[in-house]
Amino acid sequence: MTIKIEVVRRKLLEIPQAVARIQSWQPLTVERLEQDLMVQWAVERGLQIAAESLFDAGAHILAGEFREAVDEYREIPPRLAALGVIAPETARRLAGLAGFRTALVHDYAKVDLRKVHAGLGRLDDIEAFVADIERWLEVRGRSV
Repeated sequence: MTIKIEVVRRKLLEIPQAVARIQSWQPLTVERLEQDLMVQWAVERGLQIAAESLFDAGAHILAGEFREAVDEYREIPPRLAALGVIAPETARRLAGLAGFRTALVHDYAKVDLRKVHAGLGRLDDIEAFVADIERWLEVRGRSV
């Protein structure tokens, strides 16, 4: 498989769009998340889209550029860091995102809204991933 830059860029564009939509609900309290189902759904969905786009972009880079496949989402950030695509600090910051995404996707009725609220304070972790990938694409583009 060859990396398709347009696929990576499309996924990267989805992330700040989702983050911006989530931020449009700020400031947001846990109590409002508990009481307003529309806000709850919007925030959870935005976080899900951002996480899935992040993992999709990362998996595509691993497969297309490095011929590597991963069995679990949690493996993507550390593999990208090991290959110099993202900073080790970014990978560390994203360590719990795979489990959080799984909870959003598969345990939607049991999602801990306090964890969702805490996730709102970590949107910059997701944005760091986008910045790292953009830098990697820029450097890669110069060497082609």
